[in-house]
Amino acid sequence: MANLHILFFIVTIILLSDVVTLSYAEEIPALQAQSIESGRGLMYMQGAETFGKGALTAGFYSFIMEKEVRLIDKNGIVSDKNDLPAVFALPVTFGLTDEVDISAALYGFHDGRGMLNQYDSGKGYGESISGLGSARIAAKIQLPLPQKSPIRIAGKFAAVLSSSKEQLGELNYRWSRTDTDVETSLYETVHLGKKVTMHFEQGYVLSGTTYYDDQMVLGGGIEFEVRPWWAVSCELISKTYLGKGPRSLIDAGNDPSHYYSAGAFPAIGDPRYVIDSTDDYGRDFFIVAPSMRFQLNSFLSFFLGGAINIADQKEAKEQFQVLAGLTFSTRIMSMIDTDRDGVRNHMDDEPRTPKGFPVDLSGRALDSDQDGIPDGKDREKNTPAGVSINDSGVGIDTDGDGVFDGIDIEPSTPHGCPVDKFGVALDGDRDGVPDGLDLEENTVIGAIVNSDGIALDLDGDDIPDGIDLENDSRKGALVDATGVSIDDDKDGVPNGIDKEPNTPEGLLVDKIGRALIRQDYSLFREGLIRLNSISYDGGTSEVPEDSIYILVEIGKIMVKYPSLRIQIEGHTDKTGEPAVNLRIARIRARKVLDEILKRYPDLTRERFRVVGFGSEKPIASNSTFQGRKANRRVEFVILENSD
Repeated sequence: MANLHILFFIVTIILLSDVVTLSYAEEIPALQAQSIESGRGLMYMQGAETFGKGALTAGFYSFIMEKEVRLIDKNGIVSDKNDLPAVFALPVTFGLTDEVDISAALYGFHDGRGMLNQYDSGKGYGESISGLGSARIAAKIQLPLPQKSPIRIAGKFAAVLSSSKEQLGELNYRWSRTDTDVETSLYETVHLGKKVTMHFEQGYVLSGTTYYDDQMVLGGGIEFEVRPWWAVSCELISKTYLGKGPRSLIDAGNDPSHYYSAGAFPAIGDPRYVIDSTDDYGRDFFIVAPSMRFQLNSFLSFFLGGAINIADQKEAKEQFQVLAGLTFSTRIMSMIDTDRDGVRNHMDDEPRTPKGFPVDLSGRALDSDQDGIPDGKDREKNTPAGVSINDSGVGIDTDGDGVFDGIDIEPSTPHGCPVDKFGVALDGDRDGVPDGLDLEENTVIGAIVNSDGIALDLDGDDIPDGIDLENDSRKGALVDATGVSIDDDKDGVPNGIDKEPNTPEGLLVDKIGRALIRQDYSLFREGLIRLNSISYDGGTSEVPEDSIYILVEIGKIMVKYPSLRIQIEGHTDKTGEPAVNLRIARIRARKVLDEILKRYPDLTRERFRVVGFGSEKPIASNSTFQGRKANRRVEFVILENSD
């Protein structure tokens, strides 16, 4: 045994020297860790990650445990001895697919000790023995989560085969079985950044023997990548028998109270009859396992770890174990290029690149314009940075202005409008209506425009609103640059309309700038001329001679304004009968018209209307002489005028 231990440490030193002399100038692949439980993970427990399709991983592990045993020789002399038994493990794992690993492991032991009488622990342990331990086969299936997900979840199903001829006691029971157990586990792996990884395990073991009950498995571990070629980890794992376990026999000893009654105690010392119905958390298998892993080269990694038994065990004890081993990793399909992209699978970071996609040296699909669509699928390989694209890598241009969404500041530019390089519609005259829609592209700055970009000009003076300071200029008036009407003679009628643009200051004018006499003014400003200066005697209708001049002026006005039509109204006071007054009023109005036409024969009667109102519309009191005199009158009222 000593020679075997010496040989093991010599091999370990040689391997460690390889670590020192290994050049890491080349890229080192990810650490390919394999546990003695035959899977990718820590020392005892597995993680949820698989090795990948075509991966082949084989290992050789050996650990030495300190074991305190009680020996009873043939003379009955009892002695305690500290042994250093060793366990060897030969695990092999093959990646059936990227999500499925199948594995097998063979275990052996050296310097183990079995109980002299498995039905009576008080008989102590026998001589050291070596031999074949248990064998196990397993399959692990990983859920197909997204590649970028930091979480991995997997399930394992395994069988531990009855391949051992010896049934060792206590914790050695894990490596030597004479019956077949079935194991199931659920694994979770969480990547906390690029360097820290956590693993969790929850499992259940169906016991294949009546000697021991089923087990609950709980484990957790953390792994830290110090360098690309060096990682450290620590795990805490518990495998607790739900009732009877290897410790139950040790605790029972020869005390009959620990056994079921069976007549005259024929079953004392028989593990099948041990009384133990409790979950012995902390008393069966409760291990803290720190470890280190070194990547020696692309194929080999070296493993060194320890297992500290913190279970509350009685005599005998297995307190500390040292484990060391080698893992060899390769890919059976390393010469195969599944996606035919020119990069072998073992070097291909994207082993499922679609056919025809150009790739880099690591097998990653090229994306020249870095728009997230690989070149093999990208129909527009020079898309500018920041552009929104469709599934084919073609830039999206919602408004069709030639500037892609994502860099288009105005992604809803009206169709047909020219834009700048940022997609902003051009507006040469800065009137708020973009070029392309603007029907008047040279609008003066400040002008108010309609939706077509045409400047508004409410008064039609050719000065657009917004600049026009006089928005209600008369039609035909001449205006200045600000739209204000020009009125050289300051008569209130602007040039362009003013028929007499040089009227002396102070004269009254009509609406087209012609100078007005008093009657003109009265007629056009007030709408009527009242001839109450004609002194009609009561009951008479003849126009007095001294009032003829007034009619002459009326005639001049009618000649001056050819489109003017007036109504001649006759009025009386209230003296006399209404019917008589009405007749007199009509006669007065008619005689006034006759007098005008006599002096102005070119005037036609159609331009006049003669009306008599009698005493219906007094303008003064009929109770006084002066009032009645004022009421006896003739009035001229405008009917129509377009001059």
